[in-house]
Amino acid sequence: MKDYSKLTLRELEVLRLISKGLDNYEIAETLVVAICTIKTFINRIYCKLGLSSTSSHAMRVRAALYYLENKAKLEQ
Repeated sequence: MKDYSKLTLRELEVLRLISKGLDNYEIAETLVVAICTIKTFINRIYCKLGLSSTSSHAMRVRAALYYLENKAKLEQ
């Protein structure tokens, strides 16, 4: 995976919420933004982390695992 330091603070927040198991609608409600905004953030996160797969579910799981494995570094 690519360098996590390229993620914005908002992307990190979205990634944290993904790792908690929230779906796109729950994340949008939590952050008080439109669902299309969340989809854009998620696509950017996947791109920056070098995640690609035919299954969006698989990418979501990999993104969450990445966050959990690198949590200490990401929250500095």
